[in-house]
Order: sequence, then C-alpha cells, then structure tokens
Amino acid sequence: MRTTPVYTTKNKWFPYLMIAPAFIWVYTFVFYPIFYAAGLSFTNRNLLVPDWQFVGFETYINVFLDPVTLQTLKNTVLWVGGGTFLSVLVGLGIGTFLSKVNLVTKFLAAIILIPWILPEIIVSALWKWMFNGDWGIINQVIFNTHIIKDYVYWFANPKTVLIVLTFITSWRVIPFSALIISAGIKTIPNELYEAAEIDGASSWKKYKSITLPLIQYPIVMGALLTSMWILNSFTIIYTITHGGPVHYSEVITTLIYKMSFLDYDFGSGSALSIAGFIIIFIICYIYLRIFRKTWI
Repeated sequence: MRTTPVYTTKNKWFPYLMIAPAFIWVYTFVFYPIFYAAGLSFTNRNLLVPDWQFVGFETYINVFLDPVTLQTLKNTVLWVGGGTFLSVLVGLGIGTFLSKVNLVTKFLAAIILIPWILPEIIVSALWKWMFNGDWGIINQVIFNTHIIKDYVYWFANPKTVLIVLTFITSWRVIPFSALIISAGIKTIPNELYEAAEIDGASSWKKYKSITLPLIQYPIVMGALLTSMWILNSFTIIYTITHGGPVHYSEVITTLIYKMSFLDYDFGSGSALSIAGFIIIFIICYIYLRIFRKTWI
C-alpha cells in the first residue's frame, strides 16, 4: 500500500535549499552585473576622474551623438545581418546534404564541426595569416589565377574589411546552423516523401513543399541563436583588426571594451552595454513575433 509523503516544516524547505546554489550563481554572475551596469550607465563614472555623479540620460545622449557610435551601430547591423544570413543559407545547404544518412555524411558531420570546435583565437590567427596583404595564401591564389592585378590589403581597406570579417565569422558558425537544420530534416516522416513521390512530385517539389515548411522552426531558432552569438562576439574582430581601420570594422562589443577598459569610461561603456542588451531583446522579440505561427 502506497503512502502519501508527509511534508513537515523541516523538509518543505529542502527543494529551495537544492536550487539555492544555482540561484546564487545566476544572481551573482547574471542579474547583479546587469543591474550594476544599468546603474553605472546613468553616471559619468571614469576611473581617471576621481569625482563622478548621477547625470541621468546625459551619458546615453553623449554616446549616441558620437559619430563613432553611429558608425559602430551601422557596422554591427551589417555584420550581424550578413553573418546570420550567410550562415543560415549555407547551413541550409550543408544541413540538407548531411540529412542523408550514410557513411560519407557521418564522416563529414564530424569534419564540419572543426570550425565550431576551434578556439576563436586560433580561428582569428588562421584567417589573419591567410588574408595577409603581403604573403597571405588568399592573395597568392587569386593573383596567380589573374582575378586581381595587385595584392589586396583586405584588413586595411575600408571597403573589404567588414566583408572579410563577416565571412570569417560565418565560416565559424555555419556548422552550428547546418547541424540544427540537419537534425530537423531527419525528424520529418518518410511517409510524406513517399506519398509525394507516388503523386509524381519531383525532388525540388518535395523539398519546397515538404522539407522547407517543416524545418521552419530549426531555421528560425538557428538564425536567432546565430545572430545573438555574432552580436556578442568579440575575439575575432578585436584580434584581427582592433576595430580598424578608422573604426570601419568597429562593432558594439569592441567599442564597449575600448570605452570601459582602455578609456576607463565605465559610464559610457555601461550605457552602450545596456543598449546592446536591449538590441538583443528586440531581436528575440521580433523573431518570436514574426515566426510564432511556426510552432503554434
């Protein structure tokens, strides 16, 4: 005979005691920094100036009236938008190929994870060497094939630097998008394809009418996670260009770092950090609002 457990005053607090370490960790390393940064953003706190005070929205106004900030926000939008689009588009093709279960795709599924597994500092050093304007292999290949007449200084040219950095960032996150999409395709019942084949549907028609509609959720979530990862990325751009030349590759994360830890202007750095937090929230909200019918 089963007996109903008796909850006494002593053991009813046990579940709360179990989650207390996780709650303390989240509060200490997530919520407290956010609240502290939000408070600093309304001050003119600078470690080089002993006196500081509450200035309200003046810090935000000064930050967003700065031409460097406006250039940075423009670069960030192009970088995140271009990187996300390229990652999802290429990931869709690779994920579709990997969804075919055989020995080749199993081997390739492990191989394509290499860019994602490699540390960002290694990825940065690798591509910085390959795109070097004097002796990089990229220049050598396209010069020897007569595509260009002179070597290109990819990271010193304002017209090419952000494009190349977007490509490098996408190269690293494409495996993530590909595996998410591949996993989504594998969940589609084979009966749907068999029924379509009986009706005489071509391979493209089956892909267009069955595969794409049923993998909208993996595509949306892959795009959402990829855009947030790119927006929070710091190492690749700072390691390769430090935001140069003349802020043409400056993005929000590198500018926050420079404001806070090079200029010691924690008020402005915190204001830009909160702005970045709001941008991430807006991106998530837009994605979920637009594609909410996908999972309803």
